[in-house]
Amino acid sequence: ELALGEDSLKSGSKDGGRNVVQANEIEIVDILSNVANRLGLKPHQSGGSTVYAAADIEVHKAQDGFIYMLDLARCMPPEDPTVMPHFKGILMTGTTVFHHSNGKKRKEL
Repeated sequence: ELALGEDSLKSGSKDGGRNVVQANEIEIVDILSNVANRLGLKPHQSGGSTVYAAADIEVHKAQDGFIYMLDLARCMPPEDPTVMPHFKGILMTGTTVFHHSNGKKRKEL
């Protein structure tokens, strides 16, 4: 279980985008900006806040000091694991999967 508290949400929305929290901590902004840039996403306005991906993602700074990004399904286009060669041997139907290999061979699961 993640060590998330009432004030751990640092960016995004925990209610499906109705209320959007804008990232204010430079560490969070740097991470979101870097990830968005690598994915070809542009910062934009949602609910009066600047967001770097779908407004309904959640970025939490947990009590354990780690930063967690949740609900990322709408940030990536869906891929069908039954026809994509890099999903060979993995069955994840109905799930958006982010795959980044950095040129390394993927370990079979």
